[in-house]
Amino acid sequence: MIMKTKKVKSTLLVMLLTALFVLNATAQRGQMRMQETNPKQYCLNIPDLTEEQEEKISSIRTEQLKESTQHRAKMDELRAKKRSLMLEESPDSEELNNVIDQMTDLRNKQLKSNATHRQNIREQLTEDQKAYFDSSPRYKRSRQPGMREGRTGRAGGRGMSGRGMNRNW
Repeated sequence: MIMKTKKVKSTLLVMLLTALFVLNATAQRGQMRMQETNPKQYCLNIPDLTEEQEEKISSIRTEQLKESTQHRAKMDELRAKKRSLMLEESPDSEELNNVIDQMTDLRNKQLKSNATHRQNIREQLTEDQKAYFDSSPRYKRSRQPGMREGRTGRAGGRGMSGRGMNRNW
């Protein structure tokens, strides 16, 4: 009986240590992702940047962040309005379509702003730096690592979000 209790305790201890190890590894991977997407590191891994280039890129980035913040706030308002309209007993389809049109226009402006932002950064770079900037996967995608696209898993490529998390339907 005593031998059996010791065996159970040692098995539980091994399982606990294994769980702690797995949790620690997962947390470290998450920290690495946070470091990869740190805004202060934005474009600073481009080789041979001068101080002047870094300052210009930083100011371009600051302007883009201001625009993006305003864009997100406006888009959040429109999403909330759209959701409210859709939850009404008999939604006004004309007003709903108007909100959808506003969302589409806003998204169009954001895409154009992103393209302009990218070109403004490219203008600050030498030919070698442009080649690096253009080839880096970080700059090809507008979404950060860990977002829904490209993920696989039990939700059929939707990451952990599932169907109900899609805010745009």
